[in-house]
Amino acid sequence: MFVSSPDLEAQATPRIKDALSAAIQRTGKEEFAKLSRTETSGLDRILQNEAEFVPLAVITLACQINRSHNDPDPAYSSISECLKGAILRLPEKSSAATVAPVESSTQRSRRAQFLKGQKRDGRIYDASALRPCHGSLHA
Repeated sequence: MFVSSPDLEAQATPRIKDALSAAIQRTGKEEFAKLSRTETSGLDRILQNEAEFVPLAVITLACQINRSHNDPDPAYSSISECLKGAILRLPEKSSAATVAPVESSTQRSRRAQFLKGQKRDGRIYDASALRPCHGSLHA
């Protein structure tokens, strides 16, 4: 599994750092960095309290690795347990990301398809689909 641009980030709580540390011990720092497309220096910043937030995809990968090694602690192998007590946020665009961004034209192509499909008269609804209200609601 490779990690792409993160959709969410989680606060680097002790629980999350412990889960990451356990996964790194199992795979090795270089291998974990390769799998998560994260710089080893970024992993060091997370583990040394220099990074406040961690991409959710990196945490998910750590939990998957721990689960595949039969880790008995659910705080290390269950994403929901690992995230308990953590603050989640959307990533900041200007911050130095720990995950390398992957070029994708998906958003642009979706936006283009959406704009292409819109009618040019400015309506966001189909007027023929509306029915007049008949009933006792307005009595």
